[in-house]
Amino acid sequence: MKKRRRTRTVMGALGDLLKEMFGTDSNDAMAHYNLGLAYHEKGKIDEAIGAFKRALEINPNFAEAHGNLGSAYHEKGMIDEAIAEWKKVREINPNDAIAHGNLGGGYYNKGMIDEAIAEYEKAIEINPDYTEVHYNLGLAYGKKEMYNEEIAEYKKAIEINPNYTEVHYNLGLAYHEKGMIDEAIGAFKRALEINPGLAEAHNSLGAGYYHKGEYSLAVEHCDMAIRLGYRVRPELLEALKPYREK
Repeated sequence: MKKRRRTRTVMGALGDLLKEMFGTDSNDAMAHYNLGLAYHEKGKIDEAIGAFKRALEINPNFAEAHGNLGSAYHEKGMIDEAIAEWKKVREINPNDAIAHGNLGGGYYNKGMIDEAIAEYEKAIEINPDYTEVHYNLGLAYGKKEMYNEEIAEYKKAIEINPNYTEVHYNLGLAYHEKGMIDEAIGAFKRALEINPGLAEAHNSLGAGYYHKGEYSLAVEHCDMAIRLGYRVRPELLEALKPYREK
């Protein structure tokens, strides 16, 4: 989930300084918010939650505190609580694209795909260049087997960020679902140009080459996937055995 920052953001040791300066009983909402950011940055999620909640006791309409509290809850797997906080951000600022995007992610994680799609679409309406949300919307469409729509969203994400490895990889998977093997191979190859160590892309590329009858390339990429720690399907490895012996 996307976290928020303000210009007064503080990190690391500065969080300790803030605590010394303002104390835990301070009525400065921004001080507690910045302390929460510092805790969050240091991986102290429970302390971050406490600081964000204290900021919100002082200023219940502090949108950034609600947003970051939601992100902290999300990191702890508290999805319902995260959704509640992101809804509050949306209530305070209906045109907050990050809130809609995060809320969509929360719904997606709960399997509420239609609700996720609605929030992602609203985020993109507000910010058409929101790359991550185009990608996430594509994933949501994929869950509904709406592969044309899925592919369209991945292509929009790639237009904005041509080097988004995960988008190229998932674009390949969507093409594969549609039986467009040549296009799938092209997408997997592009993902590997960006990240040669992406084991799952080697695996999928090996499977694509197998379907195309290009067995030596299939063996090469499946072997690379195995070397990178990926568990290639046993039936595919069995099917490739005769071509290893030639």
